[in-house]
Amino acid sequence: MIPKLYRRNQQTIFSQSAEASIGKGPGQSISFDADFPTPGWWIFDFKTDVATPNGEIGPGEFLVEISGVLRYRARGPYTWTRHYIFVDAGHKRITFKNGPQYGADDQSWVRFVSAEAFEYLDCIAAIGNMTPPRPLSEIQAFPTLAGYNRFQRSGPNGCRIDFDMVFTRTVDFNSFMDGLENFYVLRNNQGAWGGVILPQESEVQRKGPLYIVRTALYSVSHPGVGVNGE
Repeated sequence: MIPKLYRRNQQTIFSQSAEASIGKGPGQSISFDADFPTPGWWIFDFKTDVATPNGEIGPGEFLVEISGVLRYRARGPYTWTRHYIFVDAGHKRITFKNGPQYGADDQSWVRFVSAEAFEYLDCIAAIGNMTPPRPLSEIQAFPTLAGYNRFQRSGPNGCRIDFDMVFTRTVDFNSFMDGLENFYVLRNNQGAWGGVILPQESEVQRKGPLYIVRTALYSVSHPGVGVNGE
């Protein structure tokens, strides 16, 4: 499979902004469906009210599945919190569930649920010298003046994929670099990986008429899994 890179361009294919109650107690759920023409992500806000009669944090977990695969869980009470889940192309159903440890009065809500398809970057002539996904012990947050700085995680999670991009035209190179700091999905013969490309990790070289960008995708997915499940 020829590697392909997709970048967020805010192409919304599904949107449900109204607040929706998942209900009280274990086993309650609500689902939404979307057909992704390209890889992209689901975005949502969630809130949970989970506590014991003594006011302690309960064991209940808020669960999120994508087409039957568990992709996210959150234990305890949360105020409104935004989360993003990368997905591959195709029909994808997102399901929000109250976990089996929810108490009878525990409940959860979602709002601003949307699906965005990413744009295929046909300005890239070729992608090569790609390394297999390597596990990360830490994804660092770099100081920025503006832009995206959302994905921060510590612990034995996430992966890094190094690769080269070749541009044959100056206009294509400039177009890509102008929107470099963004969210991406990289597809190759090992799967699909969602994450970010950091300007600090991108090195540009000229070889004759070619522009070669050596960079890395930092993904929140585990190595060997990708966007189809964690």
